[in-house]
Amino acid sequence: MNRKKTYKGNLNIGQKTIRIDTNINYQGIEIEYVGTVNITSLLPSSYIVKSGNNKVIIIKLIKNDDILSDLFTYKGVAMITKCMIVTQDLETHNIYINKSNLELYNRLDGDYDNISKNWNDLSFDGNNNKKSYIYRKSTLDEENRTFTTIKEIRKK
Repeated sequence: MNRKKTYKGNLNIGQKTIRIDTNINYQGIEIEYVGTVNITSLLPSSYIVKSGNNKVIIIKLIKNDDILSDLFTYKGVAMITKCMIVTQDLETHNIYINKSNLELYNRLDGDYDNISKNWNDLSFDGNNNKKSYIYRKSTLDEENRTFTTIKEIRKK
């Protein structure tokens, strides 16, 4: 069964805020994420926000036509994987996750003093997958009949 995914809005991830852009009057929002997201702002009293088990659930208590666009502010890295809204009639709609703020240039630490343009300053040898192991070599001394063991740390 081929099922076409259609999105009914956008979930925009900012540096500190999460916004939703949709025309649908929703009663609830379910957001799934990976990692840790600490919610720092509170919504109006007509909304309930619960988070845990890598999910954030936002429920609107009053059935009105007001659509809240700024959902919450957060600390951490918002690696949101799925967003879904639910209407009054219990219809579910998928929301597209706009991750434009999670690009590489926004995730740098901001410590640009240590960045160099010289090739000789780089300590990278071109292989990220090298793993350290202990190399042992034992040799037998024929005269004394003793073993000499050499241990060194190598990378493969």
